[in-house]
Amino acid sequence: MTCIVARLPDGGTAIVCGPRGRKLPPRCATCFALATHQCDAQVGTKDTGVAVMKVTCDRWMCAGHRIPKGPGRDVCFIHAAVFEDSPPETPRQAAENDAAIIDAVLGRRRE
Repeated sequence: MTCIVARLPDGGTAIVCGPRGRKLPPRCATCFALATHQCDAQVGTKDTGVAVMKVTCDRWMCAGHRIPKGPGRDVCFIHAAVFEDSPPETPRQAAENDAAIIDAVLGRRRE
């Protein structure tokens, strides 16, 4: 439980407690402005035992730092150069995209 000390208009104080306090709105990872979008770039997969799910970057971005890559698909500046405008058509193409992301993040050159 989180508690805060609130100053009252008449000069008094009050202790206000709650389960977690107020959740702050998401901020852009680049400029810390209010974020309105998340990166949709696929960075891997997760096997839940029932199905294999896509894992996306989910980096928060403001409207000024998002890079549109198709209808309803925005990416961050890290993934903008790696991803094409259309989603991968085959598992091999998806694996090549994942390898390109890893190389870009680690600063390795692809030949």
